[in-house]
Amino acid sequence: MSDILKHLLALGLTQYEGQAYEALLHQSPLNASDISKITGIPPGKVYSVLENLVREGFCLMIPGKRKRFSAVCPKAAVGGIVDSRRRAELEWEQRVTLAAEELDRQYEARLENDSTADYVSVYTTPESMKMKFWELCLGSARLIRAFNRPPYMLATFSATAQRDKRNLEALTQKGIEVRTVCEADGVNPQELEAFADACARSGQIVRLSGKLPLKLHIFDQDAVLLTLTDHPFCRRMCYSLLIKHAAHAAAMIELFESYWERALPLADHVAAGRAFREERRTA
Repeated sequence: MSDILKHLLALGLTQYEGQAYEALLHQSPLNASDISKITGIPPGKVYSVLENLVREGFCLMIPGKRKRFSAVCPKAAVGGIVDSRRRAELEWEQRVTLAAEELDRQYEARLENDSTADYVSVYTTPESMKMKFWELCLGSARLIRAFNRPPYMLATFSATAQRDKRNLEALTQKGIEVRTVCEADGVNPQELEAFADACARSGQIVRLSGKLPLKLHIFDQDAVLLTLTDHPFCRRMCYSLLIKHAAHAAAMIELFESYWERALPLADHVAAGRAFREERRTA
């Protein structure tokens, strides 16, 4: 098996499709009979193989008394595969999102009709935690409050993932204010400066504090998402606890505001750190 054929198979082509395209790379145009003779593809299958290559963007069909086929530039052909897979992934994500929204509507409807509805939900996988986090963010009306402790994960509103970027843009368009108190203990100055830049890009208002009691997000006035690591069955497991209860949220808001009033604005802390390092450098 040639190296070219190995690469083509790795792209998802079948053995016959790879052989036909390799033949066309070496000599184009060719008719189906020529390709069958060169590659050994059975005459009864060669037309369907070539039709697949045309459909997938690897070759062109030249009309005439005898149809002939010509190879498409490999970069263009591979680029078409990449675009096709990206579209498929986007369509899959959209289908999953729609399905999740419909399931969530049914779930919420059940809760509304259930007099014994539970106010507490637990999320134990990173994907479910992240999905619930963004759902609560985008469902907020005015204000999100957060206690952020290392390791900094969701609260930085990471824009590296395409989905997170879209969610962040939607959050910004809604005009939702985000106030975050970060635990500064154990974070070196360089990390703080990098974090400050990330926060500025995400539109957060950040202040620094000493030790924080826990990691949480408060969404408006009624929902609190706690990120915990003291799972009763696995101490190393990180999980999220969602409590939708107005009285509990009011207590958490009061706790947050007491820390917020005493916390130092992040920009002031970073500026002071830079000034201190500059003073030491010039001393």
